[in-house]
Amino acid sequence: MKLSRATLVLGAASALVWTMAPPSSAEVADSPGLLAQSQTYSPYFGYVPFYGTWVEYQVDSEGQFPRVGDTFYVSTVVSALYGTQAPVMGLALHESLETDARLAITAQTPVRCYLKPALDSPTWQEVPESCSQDGMPNPNGGLTFGTRPLNYGESFKVSVPLVVNKTKSGIGDGDAARIFSIVSDINQTPDPLRADQHIFVFPAAPADTPGTNPGGNPPSNAGLQVGRKMKLPKRQSFGKAVYKSKTKKICTVSKKRVVKAKAAGTCKIKAKAKRGKGKKIIRITIR
Repeated sequence: MKLSRATLVLGAASALVWTMAPPSSAEVADSPGLLAQSQTYSPYFGYVPFYGTWVEYQVDSEGQFPRVGDTFYVSTVVSALYGTQAPVMGLALHESLETDARLAITAQTPVRCYLKPALDSPTWQEVPESCSQDGMPNPNGGLTFGTRPLNYGESFKVSVPLVVNKTKSGIGDGDAARIFSIVSDINQTPDPLRADQHIFVFPAAPADTPGTNPGGNPPSNAGLQVGRKMKLPKRQSFGKAVYKSKTKKICTVSKKRVVKAKAAGTCKIKAKAKRGKGKKIIRITIR
């Protein structure tokens, strides 16, 4: 299945990158590309941000993943910044990259879709009902693997597994390392926004080296696996926050806002305003 070259629509939103504990000695995280945003006209406020998108892909902290032949997830993310809309998202590879890459959708590495209910929410909820394992051609280019209506402040993420069979050096390889996100609104506007990302792919491990494939795991900000970690944001909707675990047998939180998953279950964390009365309970699924 080919991912044809296309353009994309993006909207601005704060990009949170959750850091996972290493599958071996390195940390794996989702590396976001540049953000782009569309605008719409409001009779009350003039031109305002409408929705935004960016592309991210899985990398590790030691510059060893993804390697040639590894399965890793590439994700498109869209956030609703004004009103309500039903964005259509597509994923495309530049034609110069298509010959070196293929989709790696299997029962073990399916397409995954996630919803975040608010821009300041620290976690994503998996929504498989909004996902498709078979890409449908997007009228504006690329393949669409999932879509859903979004209310103001909600974000939707579609993660697609990919394998690349040739090393890539990011922007140094130009179009041969470029992945696109294509997003348009429900009216299929003729000029959708485009977000892109230049990927790095490292040489394959020697044949006698035990391999790890962290990309086979779900994207890092969709829940948390036992033994892994993630960092909470400094601020919530009510301002700067301090955090305390309400389920210490399942998860702990350090003074530096680092959550550690200890056992499977629902991790409950109380976020309280440093000043004022604001508070909320954050729930994270530990697998």
